[in-house]
Amino acid sequence: MDMDLTVAKVLRDEAITDLNCLDKELDRGIFNNHDGRLATSAEKLWRAYQMGLKESSVVWALKNVWSFTGNMDRTTELLKDYMTATPDPEERFRACHYLVDTYALWAQKEGVETDTQAVSFHRRCITEFGKEVTPRRRLWSLADSTMTHSWQRSGQLKDWLELSVPLYQSLDILNIDDADTYNIALSYLCTLSWVREDEGQIDESIVCYEEILWLVEKYAIKYKSGFGAATVAFGRMLRIYRDSGEERKQNETLNRLLAFSDDVKKLANDDEGYVDSLYSVYHNLSLFLLNNGFGNEAISACENALSIREDAMTRLYYAGALLQGRNDYEGALNQLKRAVNDPRSSTLHAMEEFFLSAAFFEPVHKDPEFLAVVQGAQGKFTKVGEKGITPS
Repeated sequence: MDMDLTVAKVLRDEAITDLNCLDKELDRGIFNNHDGRLATSAEKLWRAYQMGLKESSVVWALKNVWSFTGNMDRTTELLKDYMTATPDPEERFRACHYLVDTYALWAQKEGVETDTQAVSFHRRCITEFGKEVTPRRRLWSLADSTMTHSWQRSGQLKDWLELSVPLYQSLDILNIDDADTYNIALSYLCTLSWVREDEGQIDESIVCYEEILWLVEKYAIKYKSGFGAATVAFGRMLRIYRDSGEERKQNETLNRLLAFSDDVKKLANDDEGYVDSLYSVYHNLSLFLLNNGFGNEAISACENALSIREDAMTRLYYAGALLQGRNDYEGALNQLKRAVNDPRSSTLHAMEEFFLSAAFFEPVHKDPEFLAVVQGAQGKFTKVGEKGITPS
């Protein structure tokens, strides 16, 4: 047994070292021939796990590889086993949380039956495993927007509200004294706001957005975070005012948003600790500019974001912005190809569904070149989840 664990640790270290190298290559825009390396690293981690190294570093590295590359069945297999194997209540709760998240992502392609499975596991996560963690931790889980969509699509939002609202109300938001509580509060309000919109409670959703902005104004400098959530709030209010024809409020909100992004840029220029926040602002800003028809401005936001960090979703937005702002079909196709070759996006497994549902890709929804790219993306990394690969 000791020999097995020694071998397992070697496999773990080799896999994680290569995954870290791979991550750096992807950040530099090197996208070629990564499926074989990912498959080898995944197999090493899986063998280490089977040899008895059922520890967090192995599980979460493997979970990320499999879920990002669309191998949802292997991800659920791993997490279900780890839920029973780990003696740590926090890890058990975390495993159940990400099992729910995996089903919720899978449901985007598979439909409402998978949503129902996600919600069933989420109830268990909160009511059974949640007894062993703090109320704040339970709120962290319920704040996840991907998982909340499963409650929505399966017609169970009322139950989600009954579980989550009391947890949020138990927070003392006037006297938040740690970054985790602050960020969980923001995440929950971002999710609650669209839930209110879904229920037709537009005024209540705006109250949520303004509460986000109040929290950011009060705590963002202290914790150097939350700027992305503020951009989400501004962007969603922008859409609400556009849809309701309130042009004055729309223009005011746009001006507030652009001034806010300039303020964050100044912070990042003076302190590198704000650079990640600036990326989040530009990334979120690009989507909301796109959705509101500001294609050229979205191009600028995408380019600013990508100058800070490589990200597959930002590349997708950039492709849409090039179509919308410049009618640049060739440029958009190139950006789409870069996006689908980055195995770090949970959209990969349902890329065609995402592509066809995105209004900013509507001009090319039937274009054979664009369709070939997105259809090819969904099977590109299936090798990563195959069993029986011999580690090199």
